[in-house]
Parts: sequence; C-alpha cells; structure tokens
Amino acid sequence: MPEAETWQYGIAVVGILFIIMAMFSLGRARKRTAHSRDSGRDHIDRARQKQGVRNELEALMVDINRMARDLGGQLDAKIIRIEKATQEAEERIAQLQALRDELANPAAAQQDQLVTPQAGPDTTDPLTRQVYALADEGKGPADIAQQLDEHVGKVELILALRTG
Repeated sequence: MPEAETWQYGIAVVGILFIIMAMFSLGRARKRTAHSRDSGRDHIDRARQKQGVRNELEALMVDINRMARDLGGQLDAKIIRIEKATQEAEERIAQLQALRDELANPAAAQQDQLVTPQAGPDTTDPLTRQVYALADEGKGPADIAQQLDEHVGKVELILALRTG
C-alpha cells in the first residue's frame, strides 16, 4: 500500500471513530435531557412533600403551644387552690393549738379571755355556717353530720372551735 492510501485510511478510521464518539455523546445528552425532565418533576414532588411536612410541623407546634397554655392555666388554678387550702389548714392548726393550750391551762385561758376579747369564730366557710345554724336549732353533732353527709368528728371539731 502506498503511503497516501495509508494516510487516507488513517484519516478515515479517525473520522469513523470521531463519528462513533459523537453518536455516543449525543445519546448520552438525550438521556441526560430525559433524566433532567424527570428530575424536575421529582424535584417539584419533593418540594411539595417538604412543604406538606413543614405545614404539618407548624400545625403541630401551634397545637403544642395551645396545650402548654392550657396546662399552665390548669396548674395555676391548682396552685391557687393548694395555697388557699394551706392557709386554711394553718388557721385551723392555730385554732387547735389555742384550744389545746386552753385545755392544758384553763385558768390562764380564762385570764386571757378577760384581758383580751376574742373575735367570733370564722364563719366564712359555708360548711361551718351550716353546722353552726343546725347546732343553734338544737341538733347534736351526729344529727348534723348525718344531715350534711360529713364525718361526726369533723362536725365536733367545728363545734369545738366555736366554743373555744
């Protein structure tokens, strides 16, 4: 083979290889374009899913905040009731201690009553008022307890504090 023909064959082979490579490149470009179209749709779907999750999380946070406010209000109300019950208990303890002191030393208690007049019994409690009213009608502690559906000991304690 002459040298010119070899040269032409070489150029032809290089040309054929170039054409084959160009065809493969175009095929890949088409696949990428088709894939990028699918990716765009997938991207939109993922964005919608993320937005849906974000909306659900925001709604959940609003619910959690509302529940926290409700629980805080309930706790505040319970704290107020506990403080009131504690104050009432402290007052009753003081009354019982005074009654115990009076029973332990009646002469000193009578002397104190002569010197400083005591205020009347605390009748702000509705149960106490009912017990006093029924006692004023001449009913005994057992009858009062039965009528008010309370323990006899509780009624006796209320009446004892009245006379104390």
